[in-house]
Amino acid sequence: MSPILRICILFVLFWNDKCINSSASLRGVPEWDLLFQKKSNQHQSFSGSPPIHPPRPGISNPLPPGGLSKSPSSKLPPSNSEHTPLAVVDSDAAFTLYHGRNFKVIQNLIFNFSYLLIQQGGDPGARDWNVNISVFQDPLVNFTLNTNSVVGFLELLGCASKLRGVPATFGSASTCVSQLIVQGTIPTFELEGDLFDHDSSTAKPAFQALLGSSNEESNLQNQSNFISFDAWSDRGPLQRAEWIKFLASFFDMEERANDVYNKIQSNYQCLNASSKGINISKPSVAWMTYSMASGIWTFSKESFKLQLISDAGGLNLDSYNMPSYFNMSIQSDVDVFHSVISSLDVVIDETHSTDPSEYTLDNVLASANITDSSNFSFLANKRLWRYDKRVGINNALDWTEGALAQPQIVLHDLIEVLYPSPDGGILDITYFRNIANGESVVNSTLAACPRTDLTSPLVPPNVFLHFHQSS
Repeated sequence: MSPILRICILFVLFWNDKCINSSASLRGVPEWDLLFQKKSNQHQSFSGSPPIHPPRPGISNPLPPGGLSKSPSSKLPPSNSEHTPLAVVDSDAAFTLYHGRNFKVIQNLIFNFSYLLIQQGGDPGARDWNVNISVFQDPLVNFTLNTNSVVGFLELLGCASKLRGVPATFGSASTCVSQLIVQGTIPTFELEGDLFDHDSSTAKPAFQALLGSSNEESNLQNQSNFISFDAWSDRGPLQRAEWIKFLASFFDMEERANDVYNKIQSNYQCLNASSKGINISKPSVAWMTYSMASGIWTFSKESFKLQLISDAGGLNLDSYNMPSYFNMSIQSDVDVFHSVISSLDVVIDETHSTDPSEYTLDNVLASANITDSSNFSFLANKRLWRYDKRVGINNALDWTEGALAQPQIVLHDLIEVLYPSPDGGILDITYFRNIANGESVVNSTLAACPRTDLTSPLVPPNVFLHFHQSS
């Protein structure tokens, strides 16, 4: 089949199927331009972070060899009907979903790349297209991953059984997935050459897809089966949670993704509304990080963290009107830094530690040059927190797994942190630990998986506040 004929077939396919964008509108981007990435400024329709790197060169993407067909689905409409997408995403989402009768087009606006999923009965000539798009059989039946940011979403969808292997260095804080890895149900392997690539002709393990992230190792991004999952790069808590719909589209689980996200969104909004009804003064809060290599403290300006504090009823530190960093080897910087943090009610320390269990209050006091804790409100009142409470295999943090997929639990945690019970009762907090009180980390791999079937879908909990503060 000639390249021109293939292009004509694809154009007719798009035209006749009348693909409908899952967002409120196509934002003026024609399906043809979307698929082939012809418009270099297309990402400007996404108001969040710009693409991290340019599109990859066109590569040939042969479909995986035999046996990966899809049974006809009752969800697919008759050929002559108008239909809505199986997954519906917000108009400002960082990805778009297009559904045809026997294909899907998924575009990641952060990674600036598209994926074509072909169901049974799709155009067989697609296996020879040589364009800036990756082609997969729909649905995926096996995959591997190189980022733990996917794990929380996989559990909500119940797709862990399709995870056929992980790198030996892979870390996870999920109780159930960790057990599957420890038991050998999910095997581990050493990274080597084309191990990830489904085009490999060797006897080494091969996978239909490699789920990674655009800010991970660049050499993996050039593989033909790479799928960039960029929930961690999105700008808001609920926007990040909505990436479950992106992932679900590869497994024909759009309806479950809609249901799960709607529950999470509703719970989050309910908690947000509850925080607005707390009638006491808002505590001032800052997220801050120490670089052990440079001896510098900085305050976070990441939008999703600031939004979490605001939604929890807190008052974010206005770090935009102060120095961008504070060098602890310069006394004038130390003085200004101490002046700033002395007025804070709550501090969330994000300093990276290779072994979170060894990170304590003493580390903060030493790195911040603090000798008298009584001069700092957040220390005097023991309100110094970290988000490394749940730790798993290879010291992976559940903050980058479960917390990413379920922001309603994070919001609940933060409301409890900002407005503790007046009677000093024990807080029911999942992701944060109070190092000012000497709270230790929890090894999540030691707990029993709460589900009988370790690969069954995780039901998102409907969390609620245990008390209500009032004036």
